[in-house]
Amino acid sequence: MVLSIQRGVAQFTLALALLGTALQVTAVPRTLDIANGQITIEGQPQRVVTLDETALDVALSVGIQPVGTLATRGGTEVAPYLT
Repeated sequence: MVLSIQRGVAQFTLALALLGTALQVTAVPRTLDIANGQITIEGQPQRVVTLDETALDVALSVGIQPVGTLATRGGTEVAPYLT
């Protein structure tokens, strides 16, 4: 449960960083502090992949269209409200 929350926070932080990148020109590379260390994003992100429903929902809500995602837990497709 704790790992899931940490992953969600990290993905939300990354989504916000990507949104900021999409809305304005920022310095690159960009280093973000996340729950288990740091991540460095080299260059301007061109494509985004989400790894769970929460990250997909956040990305879509801030105007980022992921090029790929995982199926809904226990299903074979993305949740209908997200398509």
